[in-house]
Amino acid sequence: MRILVLLPLMLLTFDGSGQAYRKGFILTAQQDTVRGLIRYNETVGSAVPCYFKSGPKATVLTYSPEDIHGFRYDNDKYFISRSVGKSSDVFLEVLVKGYVSLYKFHDIYFIEKADSAFFELSDQSEELTVEGVQVRARTKNFTRMLMLLMSDCLQTSRMIQETPLKENPLIKLISVYNTCSGRRNSYFRKGSNR
Repeated sequence: MRILVLLPLMLLTFDGSGQAYRKGFILTAQQDTVRGLIRYNETVGSAVPCYFKSGPKATVLTYSPEDIHGFRYDNDKYFISRSVGKSSDVFLEVLVKGYVSLYKFHDIYFIEKADSAFFELSDQSEELTVEGVQVRARTKNFTRMLMLLMSDCLQTSRMIQETPLKENPLIKLISVYNTCSGRRNSYFRKGSNR
């Protein structure tokens, strides 16, 4: 039992401050791969830089989304730098990479088809008047966007209406679409083989 608990800890390296580092790589702005150790952080976002060092005793380098193309922990999460709306670049987690790709920033999902169209998937609520009564209703704008991008596959066209704006159902939907389109999926989470 103790062995099972210690095995995950062996994948981490700690620096003098007690920060956990994992093996991985950064992709430079020129998309060159530089292997080393990356400070592990469960929640990566615009305010969270990538802390990288080339080895256990090396100096820690701090990279913002404007500095590098992305980074990845070995056999685990992968992040790319991307402009989102009018804000500066942020690190987006890559959930699925394929003909259609799925990205996540905190609890916001983005979809991209064949490196051309990049959209936020949103589910906003708005006030409507129904028979003289004000009610709040979900717009499900993300459903229309998914239909627009993936309606050429009959199997996913049927699934879209039932898919909520949640990580696992979106991953499954996009995986089915990429397979239907005859293209491969790549997943970037530990143990992902959906």
